[in-house]
Amino acid sequence: MVKQLQVANECLISEGNCEHALYSLLITSKIKVQNDDSQLEQQKLLFFKDSYTELQQGLYPIQAQVTLANFIELRIGLMRQHMLLEVLSHNRYNTPIDFPGSYQLLTQSLRTDSLRSQHLQLFNETLDLRSPITQNYLILLSSLLDKHSVKSTVSTEMERLMSTFFKELANNQNLPQRCNECTTTFIVEYYNNTGEDKRYEEINAIDFIAKRMSKVVGFENYRIAFPQYYRRNVVPFLIDYKIFIHQNAARFINSNGDLSSLNYEETYLSLINLIKKVENEGIQSNVTDIVNKTFKWLTATGQIESILSAGVEFNGLRTNKSYSVSQNKIFGINIFANVVLAKLPKVMEGEVLRYGCGRDEWRLPAVLYMLLEDKCVYTPSFDRNSFSITASTTFGEQDKHNYFISIFHKPTDTTIFLQSIYKKQEVVIYRSSLEAFNTEDLTMYITNTNPAYTEDETQMAVIQLTDDIFRSNYGGVIKNNSFYFVEELSQPEFNIFRADDYGCTFLNRSKAHQIDCLERKLRKFDDLPSYFYKNMKSLGLVIPYNRSTIRSVIAREDAKKIELEKAKIDASVKAAILGRGWGGGIGPYGL
Repeated sequence: MVKQLQVANECLISEGNCEHALYSLLITSKIKVQNDDSQLEQQKLLFFKDSYTELQQGLYPIQAQVTLANFIELRIGLMRQHMLLEVLSHNRYNTPIDFPGSYQLLTQSLRTDSLRSQHLQLFNETLDLRSPITQNYLILLSSLLDKHSVKSTVSTEMERLMSTFFKELANNQNLPQRCNECTTTFIVEYYNNTGEDKRYEEINAIDFIAKRMSKVVGFENYRIAFPQYYRRNVVPFLIDYKIFIHQNAARFINSNGDLSSLNYEETYLSLINLIKKVENEGIQSNVTDIVNKTFKWLTATGQIESILSAGVEFNGLRTNKSYSVSQNKIFGINIFANVVLAKLPKVMEGEVLRYGCGRDEWRLPAVLYMLLEDKCVYTPSFDRNSFSITASTTFGEQDKHNYFISIFHKPTDTTIFLQSIYKKQEVVIYRSSLEAFNTEDLTMYITNTNPAYTEDETQMAVIQLTDDIFRSNYGGVIKNNSFYFVEELSQPEFNIFRADDYGCTFLNRSKAHQIDCLERKLRKFDDLPSYFYKNMKSLGLVIPYNRSTIRSVIAREDAKKIELEKAKIDASVKAAILGRGWGGGIGPYGL
């Protein structure tokens, strides 16, 4: 076992070391067998021969190395889990502000008694440091930990740079320093909604910015346990910087001008010039490279701090903010009177419209039915790879109050987007703005500021974002104190009742004649404004407090339709059994 551990340790260093060690041990073993033909020496010789043959056949790493390394890696994994939980427990379940990383802590434990206590607690083993097996086991353990801890020059410099910046943000000038070497590594806790099983991993600041978090099989959720003193300034910076990088990744990668402008800064900071590698060797720049380059550039030019005050132009979350709904819609609002069924008197007409627009329900009762779309319920934009939300007009007190749309990132406990929206306004959220995040980690909240509602009533919708929501034919509509998912119609349906005010009534014309009549009267438009069409349909109401997805709302509404159809069929069967609705009742079938 001692020799196997020695071979594994040498082979872990490099293939050259492995070959040199095996050849030397093989020759020594052959000599020993000549002098001592015992079974033990023969087994050793066979082991060295087989291992050396593997190496000669190009099978590196060799089986002896892999087997022992895997055995120790399993132990390292268990020790890391134990250590990370212990670290969190001692720091109020936050990453310590000077946390060096679990591999570094385990390496430090090799020089203390804590390693012995871990082995006793986790593996029920007592380490005898005088034993050659234990000594070689610890050497291999140390080598594997060193391998995990090793970082490239660029990574080391970047972490040092970020650590210095975090130090400036986290330390209060009027108080003793909280950290001298501020951590750039954060502990991640994976957990389930039910059960107590947890798993712990780590992520460094660069990977957090550059990549989406990977899921762990068997765990539904995760949280990033940022240091307590990072939450005020460092975490918002990391979130904003993450969004900035992913919004602009394509521009950085595709534009030589943006990349080459960083060359001087790379030289200035005395770091490995990644840009020259990209330009000279044609290496594909990835998002991690972009994070490194832009961070160095912003630091060198003194702009890094301005990210916190939005001094760098990266748009925050790229939305259209809040603006009045499209000109097509405004056309309908501004030019047309309240057009409803011609049979309704004018006074009654306005009251019906006010009644319908002021309700939470999507449609008026059948007896008063009219299409509210673009009178007070405005069609979202339905742009590709975006999700548009419009706020309706109520013709009542609600119009004096706004709504808030926010997006919350649960793993970092951070609101990454907050936007106010008023009546006749639209907010468009682009998928590219959220590219840095897994959509399943994002929750959208829609709330009402109207004091007429209780605090519980003002929370209109809790929506679990999914990639489905950004399909081009989905949108959302706020109607009074309710939120609806809507879908764009594949073919807009002409509304025969909206042409009356232009003298193109349906009574004397077919639908085609109506459209022709309107086109002649509205020559300045290439196409009839969408006001004359039904452009969307409601997919269903989002029930407050229930975390909903667009799929769950669609499924619920489909189930309702099935129940209604079933009820109709049951009613028809019942009527048939009673002899109603099947004719005069003469003959065996009532026909």
